[in-house]
Amino acid sequence: MSIQFDDGVADQLGALPILNAHGMHATFFVNTGFVGDATHMTWAQLQQLYAAGNEIGGHTLEHVNLKPLKTADARLQVCGDRNNLITNGFTPTSFAYPFGTFDDGTKQVVKDCGYNSGRGVAGGT
Repeated sequence: MSIQFDDGVADQLGALPILNAHGMHATFFVNTGFVGDATHMTWAQLQQLYAAGNEIGGHTLEHVNLKPLKTADARLQVCGDRNNLITNGFTPTSFAYPFGTFDDGTKQVVKDCGYNSGRGVAGGT
C-alpha cells in the first residue's frame, strides 16, 4: 500500500503531522512550475516533507496531459520537472502521470528522463 498526494498544493502539508503520528510516509507528486505560488507548497515546505522521510516525485512542470504532446514537449515537461527537483536537493525516482493518462510514448519519455516508475490512475508502469 502507498499513500500519495498529487499536485503539491499547500494544504497537503497538513498531512505531515498525521503521517508522523502514525509512523507512515507518503509520496508527494509535485508540479515544479507551480512551487511557491499562492496555492502550492514552497521548496522549504517540500524539504520539510522530504526530511521527515517522504518521497517527492515528479508530476510535470505544469500538470499537462502528456499523451497529446509531441515527444519534445513531453520531454520538456517531464525532464524539466525532474531537473528542478534534483536542483533543489531531491532524488526523484517516481512519476505520476497527470490525469492518469499514458501510452507507450509517454512511458518512454518518463523512462528516458530517469524515473524508475510511473503511476497512472489504475496502476503503474
